[in-house]
Amino acid sequence: VKTQERLKGEQKIDRTVFTVSDDVRKTSASGLDVLKNIPSVSVDFQDNVTLEGKSNIQFYVDGVLRNKEFVAQLNPQSIDKVEILTNPGVKYDSDISGVINIVLKKEMHGGVSGAFTLPAGLPDKAVLNPSGNIEYGNGKFRIYAGDRMHFERFMGSEFLTTRVDNTYDDPYFYQRTGKGINSWRNNYLNYGVDFFLNDKTSLNLLGEWRKQKGVTDNFLYTNSTFVNDSLTEYFTSNKNSGSDYNNQYWSAFFKHQFEKEGNEITAEMSYYRESTYAKNDYEDVYDSTDKITPLYTLTRSDITDNLRQTWEFKSDYSFTLKNIKNEAGVRFSASNMKNDFSNIYTIEENPGATTGRFDYTENRNIGYYNLTGQLKKFNWQAGVRGEYAYISIYDTTKVDFANLLPQFSLSRNFEKKQSSVKFTFRKQLYRPYINDLNPFETWSDSLHVRYGNPNLRPSVENKFELSYSKNFKNNYISPKIYLNYNKNSIQDLTTVSDEGVTQITRANIGRNLEYGVGLTAAVQLFKIWRVNLNGSVFEQQVKSTQDASIKGIEQKTAYRIGVNNMVKLPKDFTFFSWVYYGSPTINYQRIFSRDLLGIVGFEKQFSEKAKLQIFYVPFISNFTYTKVLTHTAGYNESWEGQVAVKNLFGVEFTYNFNHGAKIKKLDRKVEHDNGGGGGAL
Repeated sequence: VKTQERLKGEQKIDRTVFTVSDDVRKTSASGLDVLKNIPSVSVDFQDNVTLEGKSNIQFYVDGVLRNKEFVAQLNPQSIDKVEILTNPGVKYDSDISGVINIVLKKEMHGGVSGAFTLPAGLPDKAVLNPSGNIEYGNGKFRIYAGDRMHFERFMGSEFLTTRVDNTYDDPYFYQRTGKGINSWRNNYLNYGVDFFLNDKTSLNLLGEWRKQKGVTDNFLYTNSTFVNDSLTEYFTSNKNSGSDYNNQYWSAFFKHQFEKEGNEITAEMSYYRESTYAKNDYEDVYDSTDKITPLYTLTRSDITDNLRQTWEFKSDYSFTLKNIKNEAGVRFSASNMKNDFSNIYTIEENPGATTGRFDYTENRNIGYYNLTGQLKKFNWQAGVRGEYAYISIYDTTKVDFANLLPQFSLSRNFEKKQSSVKFTFRKQLYRPYINDLNPFETWSDSLHVRYGNPNLRPSVENKFELSYSKNFKNNYISPKIYLNYNKNSIQDLTTVSDEGVTQITRANIGRNLEYGVGLTAAVQLFKIWRVNLNGSVFEQQVKSTQDASIKGIEQKTAYRIGVNNMVKLPKDFTFFSWVYYGSPTINYQRIFSRDLLGIVGFEKQFSEKAKLQIFYVPFISNFTYTKVLTHTAGYNESWEGQVAVKNLFGVEFTYNFNHGAKIKKLDRKVEHDNGGGGGAL
């Protein structure tokens, strides 16, 4: 097997580094395609990216915070390495579970270069990603722009059953089924310029504009209520909804490297503006129990109009003192949101309305200090992050939070860095989202209402992990054991009112414990066949002092597994497949599950510049993306969402172009970019 076809995971004190081989670059049409080849990373057909099964992750490019869409536009030929951080240090945001950092090659093409992707698929089952980007560069600057649109259209189905037993004065059984067309369009545009001021100094100006639009066309529900097995109420509901989301972001990023290796300073200022308009229109036609005779019609509209703005400043400084790397940084941010909510309704020509405004302001002050060094045969890292947040809601609710979040790692390499053992402890903070705090009521039907909780407190999770990694021949394997403990977890809380209405809010429910074993591996079965594997088996325990607690679903053993196959075929064809499945898991009052998802496909490499990719979803007719079972005293509910994916396929043609000679690119290497033995993917 050629060296560039091998995969070696170089275990660093805070990350695992994978070097991208020419084979992976040739068989990838985008930056997301490259990530599909990284163990522990999963990318599904909707471009959802998870790291060890978790989706609250951040993307960096050359150490600068970017997003998934930016990564998707990267030319695979420009990607050198992928760094995986499953326990990010104190430098990174405290509420994320992982970081994926893309390290680019240190040289670029002068002149003009770019790429475009043209997709094709079925009109009623569409997952399309047209994109294009272009750049011009020389030794002094690089200017670039790119646009990528993600479009989906599916027939969707929903199934809801609610049973309130004789614990309450008015027991009943409620059933709702719905079916209709859902479509989403997410357009992401980025543009900017890199100024290479000298060999050690650079300035990047970046602008982003994201526009999302969601549409639900004639989603028809049938609703039935039974008391003592007798139908007491029947109505149909026709839902038409639309959402329009505009997001604008501007940043200026400055970086200066000092003469001494590893000494550098960075600073970034950014402004974020988000405006959202969403409207849900319902027409409820109530019939008599014969389901034929109309009684009356209720029309209602829920309208949400948001404006959110955030200003942020970041600065990081690193230097080496007596062979110990020191890192320090500060972050300051101020954000506000104004949320106007209206519910307009008409019952038998009698109009009515309710309105409200949610005003939210938050200021955050963050600082961290981190040390990295070596003691004999051990590498170590220790740091602490301090966060202070001040929140004002309506100028009447004023709260502040102060947290110290330490992190510590200790590792040792063996066999000339071919294997290593590492222990990590991290304290992670989960803050309530703005919508979790918003007390406005949103009714999905006459028996279900959701509202936020302005009294939520942040929750802190303690994470412990012991891992082992080894490279042998053409293979890489990394098992681990872990324990996560959270004593103030934020989760959904369901209660039932005296009138039998299901009320859902967010609450600090109490203790959450998870422990288990995991495995990440990359195995070269044959010269042409490589398999990437990631999975875990874990125990979950949920304990709460909430009054709605019940016995029976407080503990569960679960597992998840993801497998990615890549087979190189003659004449520059590549076969690939991806399978992911997670067994049911629990949360407070709830059991979550979803169907197994599998994808197969082929790619044809016509030249270094042109390639064609085809994917297909086999064996699945209706895919259950979420099923939630809710249990509390005297109450049981099941909600299930599906999309029709039978015969779903997609075709993408990608062409890369460039005109100009290679020039030396500013050395923008990030932490841990040094160190041989990284191997290749």
